[in-house]
Amino acid sequence: ELCSALSQMGGGIHGYLGFFDTRVYAPKPFSNLTELSAIVPRGGGGTNFSCIFEWLEGQSELPDSLVVFTDGQAEFPEEPAGVPVLWLFTDRNVTAPWGSAAFVSAAY
Repeated sequence: ELCSALSQMGGGIHGYLGFFDTRVYAPKPFSNLTELSAIVPRGGGGTNFSCIFEWLEGQSELPDSLVVFTDGQAEFPEEPAGVPVLWLFTDRNVTAPWGSAAFVSAAY
């Protein structure tokens, strides 16, 4: 989806792609397909949404928004202040207690 958006917007999208499990792996910037393709997924198992928001608290600058792509199989933390969150769930049985949510089909 990110590749398609980058192609359609002709370089008008700039963002960061990061990964998490029970800790956050530093997000990497991207603004074109070459940069996006160079980002290597990281993670080791387990899911802890709290680590995302704890990591954000330590940053000097907050993002405009946050998209979390997940199966939703973890405990949700309290809603953080200051950053709109979109949850992209692969499991239609999960309900976000806060933020916005959408469902996507994961192709494996």
